[in-house]
Amino acid sequence: MEKQDALKEKDEYNEMAETLEMAEVKAETLQLELDQAKERIEELTVDLELLKAEFEKGNVSEEGGDGANSFKVKQLEQQNVRLRDTLFKLRDLSAYEKHQTQILQREIEEMTKQFNDLQKSNEELASQVNDLHEQLMQL
Repeated sequence: MEKQDALKEKDEYNEMAETLEMAEVKAETLQLELDQAKERIEELTVDLELLKAEFEKGNVSEEGGDGANSFKVKQLEQQNVRLRDTLFKLRDLSAYEKHQTQILQREIEEMTKQFNDLQKSNEELASQVNDLHEQLMQL
């Protein structure tokens, strides 16, 4: 009876663990969506502020003349700033990844050297074992 209860509790625990794992994945997905939405809101807020500034200056005409062009220029400037920031982040990330790759390559070289040393040591030990085996057979 206790064994069945233990198995049932184990199954319930496993189900709860799976549910927790799915909830964590869903939470991560929702957090990513939230971050993307925040970025989009930030972009739209900047665009709105630019439009408000243009309307306050009276530069935006109803027909979309020079004011609209001015707005487009400012919008493109803001986009360039965001793209430049992203480019800097990518550059930094690339440098970091390159550094990590170099560290891993050094570790691989060290491990390869250790492997070769161990392999050589193993061959020497195997040779000694064979020599001892031959000596034993001669006795």
